[in-house]
Amino acid sequence: KNCMMLSALRRVTVRPTATKAAVTVLVEHAQRLSSSATASRHHLTLLRTEDEFNRFYSKFVEDKQGRAVLQWTATSWGESCKLIAPVLDKVCAQYGPSGVAFGQVDVDELPQMARKHGIYHVPTFQFFLEGEKVVEFSGASQRKLENYTHKVSGLFMPPRAPTSS
Repeated sequence: KNCMMLSALRRVTVRPTATKAAVTVLVEHAQRLSSSATASRHHLTLLRTEDEFNRFYSKFVEDKQGRAVLQWTATSWGESCKLIAPVLDKVCAQYGPSGVAFGQVDVDELPQMARKHGIYHVPTFQFFLEGEKVVEFSGASQRKLENYTHKVSGLFMPPRAPTSS
């Protein structure tokens, strides 16, 4: 949360002559931004270390249990990544509760994972189903993101609870 606040504040230049009230308004605005971003991304797993990435990958991609997975590779500073982020938030909120797993990798934090998985452009979206990559595309295309998520999640059948006889 504090990182999001700092990120929001970095985009604003505060003059040394700014009043305390002006700085307070900026801080409050950054807090509102960070709390809304945190709330809307509750279905998106941020993968910040190689260990986190490997756990996510083995749990959701390699499990072959029929789970649909979207892995989003991006940067925090890229304009295309910033443009598509609100669309991704909407997609996560819509499909996350149904069991689709969403993971985000920042290529600046994990460049070795990007290279290992053939990521050369950001944003890149990779869709996996039963451990197999079924779709990959690069670029901030809202239409592709929404359509592919819908199609891949339609192929995904959540595991059924055992029935008692």
